[in-house]
Amino acid sequence: MFDLTNIDWNKCFEFALSNLVKKACDIKMDNPDLTSEEISKIMKLDKTTIIDYLKKGTKLGWCNYDPKIESFKGSSKAGTMQGKKVEMFKDNISLGIFNSINYLRIHSEELFGVKFSQSGMNNSCNGKTKNYKGYTFKYI
Repeated sequence: MFDLTNIDWNKCFEFALSNLVKKACDIKMDNPDLTSEEISKIMKLDKTTIIDYLKKGTKLGWCNYDPKIESFKGSSKAGTMQGKKVEMFKDNISLGIFNSINYLRIHSEELFGVKFSQSGMNNSCNGKTKNYKGYTFKYI
């Protein structure tokens, strides 16, 4: 009935998303240090919606959103998990500062593909072991 072979479906996708997704991406591009949670407060939308928008916007080239990097930012800004701050290293290169070992224990598999234990990281922080699963940890 209709010839759909000449339709640029990527352009259709871009047009369909161009309002709120574009706005979220513009905010992110103008303020790269903002977390998805902070953008969600600005736009008065749920955080998961903003994450979805930023992922779609990244595919369209409107912004650059990397969930792992964003998680690092969120962990350093979050005050919900109390404890000593800890810095994590791989080959003497800092992978970030986190609010607590407990946060790393909970999110390690998601962030690094490795399940860390609190005692293993604690031993590295306290100098009982040189490293733990190839990483070193230091209390801040």
